[in-house]
Amino acid sequence: MANAVINPNAKVGNGVIVNTAAVVEHDVEIGDFAHVSPNAAMGGASHLGMLSHLGIGAVVIQCVSIGAHTIIG
Repeated sequence: MANAVINPNAKVGNGVIVNTAAVVEHDVEIGDFAHVSPNAAMGGASHLGMLSHLGIGAVVIQCVSIGAHTIIG
């Protein structure tokens, strides 16, 4: 989407949505069919599990793992 940033070495799974102005930093892994909402940010080397949802404006700090089927507001 517009103004989304996906930095080097990030791994984005199948069917993932990286929405408007979201930031996916270096070495992040996003599982299949996950959703990164507008203005959400994932710090370097963090992980978002499959079918998970990172809500609007949410921030995951570096090196933190969020499991599968999880909603973060």
